[in-house]
Amino acid sequence: MTGTAPGGDWRERLDRALDTSNRAGAAATIEHAIRPALTQFTQELESRGQTANVTEEHLEGEALPCLTLQVDLGEAASFVYQVCPHRMRTPSFLPADDDYYVRLDVYLAEGGLEKDLNGFTRGQVIADVLSEYERHLHFLALAGQGGYVQAMPGSVGEPPQDANPA
Repeated sequence: MTGTAPGGDWRERLDRALDTSNRAGAAATIEHAIRPALTQFTQELESRGQTANVTEEHLEGEALPCLTLQVDLGEAASFVYQVCPHRMRTPSFLPADDDYYVRLDVYLAEGGLEKDLNGFTRGQVIADVLSEYERHLHFLALAGQGGYVQAMPGSVGEPPQDANPA
């Protein structure tokens, strides 16, 4: 499953859905979109007093790096946005010049998103990071101090206990 990048023409989305990028195409996306987007996002957070960094590491047997953006939120759970390359066998139903292609999969601290950033622009990557960051901050706000859920109020469809006046 490919990612649905915000904005852009529907034909661009179709191109991404049918994309079977080779290592060079994935490397170009990392170099021109993902790395600069994560760096720019980190710099903006730091200019606003947040502690953030981008790190790179190579997985065994993979020439392309995994890039990880981490934002330290003090006592609350850190925000983590990671993009890792994965070599995949090209599905038989897609036209391709090679038996393998490279996905650029997104992972959060909570797990994988089944989102491939191949073909995303810098602006689209920043928009995706920002959406996930906003979602993380919203969760922390709902969870309360420290970012950990203590207990869920009632069952689905049940009003909160103090909603019914005595």
